[in-house]
Amino acid sequence: MVKAIAARARAKNPSAFVIPQNASQLLAYADFLETISDIGIEDLFTNGNKLQPKSHTSDVLRHLKKMTGAKKPALLIAYPKTAERQALPRKLTAENGLVWLVMDRQLKTLGESGR
Repeated sequence: MVKAIAARARAKNPSAFVIPQNASQLLAYADFLETISDIGIEDLFTNGNKLQPKSHTSDVLRHLKKMTGAKKPALLIAYPKTAERQALPRKLTAENGLVWLVMDRQLKTLGESGR
């Protein structure tokens, strides 16, 4: 399905970006990795103010190494509420070569982003 969407979008605009959300396990498939422009990953290190289990984080990061190997960006979207928890995804995304976006889950603000 992603390949069909990408083909249709790029038929109209050859430079169209295709950015799936989550589903990092699909990066194991070379044709999926080749088709997408970027990937968005929600709640990698935190789920709100709770820390994610290390097994979840390490599994997703393992898949995301394929993105960095292909020189394609990976965007982490996090929704922590406290300043302490907001600092964590910023720090860990920088350490892992990802791009971060920290905002509220209701999308009422633009949030902050960076590398």
